[in-house]
Amino acid sequence: MKTNNILNEINPDRVTKYDEGSSEYKLYTRSERLIAITDEVIKIANDIRETSLNPTNPYLLAKDVFYWVMDHMLYELVPNLNRERGVVYILSQPFEINNRVYYKGDCGSYSFLYNSILRALGIPARMVVGGWSFATNQHHAWSEILIPGFGWISVDVSAADVFRYDEGEEINKLGRKSFEVFPQIKDPIYFFGNIDPYRFVDSIGSDLELNPKPEWDFSLYLYKWVYDKGITGVIQGGVYHILLEEISKHSFVLIE
Repeated sequence: MKTNNILNEINPDRVTKYDEGSSEYKLYTRSERLIAITDEVIKIANDIRETSLNPTNPYLLAKDVFYWVMDHMLYELVPNLNRERGVVYILSQPFEINNRVYYKGDCGSYSFLYNSILRALGIPARMVVGGWSFATNQHHAWSEILIPGFGWISVDVSAADVFRYDEGEEINKLGRKSFEVFPQIKDPIYFFGNIDPYRFVDSIGSDLELNPKPEWDFSLYLYKWVYDKGITGVIQGGVYHILLEEISKHSFVLIE
């Protein structure tokens, strides 16, 4: 089997305008459980817009957000499901280093935060969950953003931060860094619009409605962000082990 990178060349001058009345635009700019557009997210988004050199170009503005998230997130692996997820939780755990506010989280956390800021700016963004195919337990999540005139492009903020974004020894040691994993990728900006050739995808989107709605009893669990009242946060095979037995009994049609 031959695999290839997915590479995009986007001329910012050819970016057009969104159809803000379309169902796709409305779906991927809405506030959700995990990708919540809170007052704090709106403030972050407005601050980025005010300091951006290109506040009206969604492609270049999304790039500004890309660097903002790398500058304010440190990678920390979440070892189990026994904790909250989503933007509200991420922003509730700030800490300061050298007068800069930071947050911690895994790949999903990076994507939740990135997507929520973009949505607050009126830029459609969605989750992609899957993984890398070159090893076991290489589960991963990243983003796709809609650029008018070009379509959906991949943006992987956590991969850029972990594999290529060198913030100096003091900051690097506070989060997980793996600079040697993709030596052929020299710059973190590669992951803004491009994707390496080793990915597989389990699902696209978040807060997905399952049809038929499973009647699982989650009253005994803390994991309602995974599944609750017919809505699943994301679908990622092999990770949510507490659900695998039940999931294997059903076939679903995702409703958007």
